[in-house]
Amino acid sequence: MGHRHQGHQPVRRRRAVVAQSGDEQIDEPSEASLADIVERMFTLFEHELSLATIVRVVRRCRRELDILAHPASAASLELMARQRLGGMSAIRSAAAQTLPHG
Repeated sequence: MGHRHQGHQPVRRRRAVVAQSGDEQIDEPSEASLADIVERMFTLFEHELSLATIVRVVRRCRRELDILAHPASAASLELMARQRLGGMSAIRSAAAQTLPHG
């Protein structure tokens, strides 16, 4: 298990099956899996991005994926969030290297 932010308690809820397509079930990320995704992203990006930023990006990604392909799968949500947070981290790192230190 990764690092936990102070005061962060995992949410324990079952995944809700919200749709079926033929024999395949499509799972909507529950609050528990959202917390798990946030925790994994925080472990990866905690030195570059705040927990609040990571939570905001994960929630925004979920909303966007829900609009495009309701419901968003946990795997697609994690991939999108990882890509966006990685981009934000790279931009901040590049900006920090080009700004004068003083």
